[in-house]
Amino acid sequence: MGVYFSFWKGEHYFALEIETVEGVSRAERILPARWGPGWLVGFSFFRGQTVPVVDLERYLGGTSPGEVRYLVVSTGEDPVGLGASRLGARYEVEDPVEPVEDMPPGIKGQLLLGGRTALLVDPHLILKGG
Repeated sequence: MGVYFSFWKGEHYFALEIETVEGVSRAERILPARWGPGWLVGFSFFRGQTVPVVDLERYLGGTSPGEVRYLVVSTGEDPVGLGASRLGARYEVEDPVEPVEDMPPGIKGQLLLGGRTALLVDPHLILKGG
């Protein structure tokens, strides 16, 4: 069984494995990135650390008109903030993650959460492979 945390960025529905979620906070201040790919929104502060903020809509090739209201921060040696417009919920799921074709690195597959299909994200692969 897998346990996941879900959130939205615009109309896209995403999920992270719950054990990779360090925390969630309001996106109070994001310092814009003046270099790097267009999906790197900028940098923010979380629990005394500077974290890069990724816009998953832009990462998937969209224009991302929606604002970043929350940061969902993943764990690891180098935490990553994912911009979210709306927070979802915690789900326990028995079904396996299904593969998704033609997705960039960091999109591990898709799964059904609360009656909606969510894209499962590995933020560290996005930074390494994007």
